[in-house]
Amino acid sequence: MTNSASEAALTPQARPLGGAPDAVRSSEPHPVLKAAPWALNATPVVVMSLVAVVVLWFKRCRHDAAMLALALTLEITVFLSVTFVVARPRPHVPRLNLTPSTSSFPSGHTAAATVLFAGLAVIALRHTASHTVRRAAVALAALLIVTVGAARVYRGLHHPTDVAAGLVLGLASLIVAGYAVRAFVAASPRSVPGAP
Repeated sequence: MTNSASEAALTPQARPLGGAPDAVRSSEPHPVLKAAPWALNATPVVVMSLVAVVVLWFKRCRHDAAMLALALTLEITVFLSVTFVVARPRPHVPRLNLTPSTSSFPSGHTAAATVLFAGLAVIALRHTASHTVRRAAVALAALLIVTVGAARVYRGLHHPTDVAAGLVLGLASLIVAGYAVRAFVAASPRSVPGAP
């Protein structure tokens, strides 16, 4: 097959994405899916996470800050290790924005977004008794995470299974970090009744 034929075979009209009809995908994506990768890219998510950690720390919610920081560190470490070992090629479709240097599996954007938004939702659940606020926190976190994952698939950067793995990685990082912080607090002399 010639180069021109190969390029023609990879046009948005000719190639499906993730098993979905390619008619729903175009070079001019829906505004939400277009804005999501920019607003919720890896760098902004990491910056937002660091800001959240600093704010929580100075608000004296230090256990929450430690959980979020540890979860993000775990997520980044595992993501870089897995993506290097697995080295899964990205989908063979036209991509609607620049391709990161890392491989396709898992989706680091989805994992980082899960750590940040699910982590903030968990913190909100811990600090409020309002059912309205609790439901809103969970719903907003779910919406943002799904938007990031859908945008990564839509723009041709990940397979759906990459996004699913990123979600699992983010949640697992939060769970491990939460248990680690809880164990540290339980073992701390300050947690013992009567300790200074």
